[in-house]
Amino acid sequence: MAEASCHDNKGKRKQLELASASKAPPMKVISATELGRIGRIPKRTKNNSLHAVKALDVVVEHGSCAAKRPGAVLVFVSHRWLSPHADSSQADADDRRGSKARALVEWAKWFKWALKVGERVSGLPTGELTSHCKEVYFWIDQACVNQDDPAPHMAALPVYAACSHLTLCYHTHDYDGRAWCQVERMISYVYCSTGDMLPVVRQGFLNKNQSVAQVERW
Repeated sequence: MAEASCHDNKGKRKQLELASASKAPPMKVISATELGRIGRIPKRTKNNSLHAVKALDVVVEHGSCAAKRPGAVLVFVSHRWLSPHADSSQADADDRRGSKARALVEWAKWFKWALKVGERVSGLPTGELTSHCKEVYFWIDQACVNQDDPAPHMAALPVYAACSHLTLCYHTHDYDGRAWCQVERMISYVYCSTGDMLPVVRQGFLNKNQSVAQVERW
């Protein structure tokens, strides 16, 4: 019997179960649908985690098709916060217009379309994901990390990257200047089994059912 791929439903579930059995905080994610509904990237705190859900629960809930392809795709988002502040409680990963949230929602729409028509998305082995994808879920630090106590989550960052199907870079003019962004990219390349460039999205991205060749890669 062939071993489960880390990208198919069985393999992804096993990865997340192993991660949950460790001392790392459970990986949480937010759906593109929820992100679009609220129009912003919510801030998870000790007393507010309504929008983020456990990645393992998501994988189990959405299940897989007959070919064992996952119904939920987990995307690790590497980015710089657009509204930094000396007071961390005032900082925000997005701007006041919710530009990043909108771009991510649009990218998720494009991603699902690309899978449906058989486009090969950078960072994914050919055939690993299909049109069975029902929903895209993002791991975004602001929404998925307890901002009141982020250290344990940051220590588990390589685990979250490894448990995702792929990494998406939200590129801004200052992205390359932050060490964390470079670390996230390097970690993501380690877990990219195809050796591909990572997909990139920028502010203002719109889904126009464009081909993969028309969407940026890194």
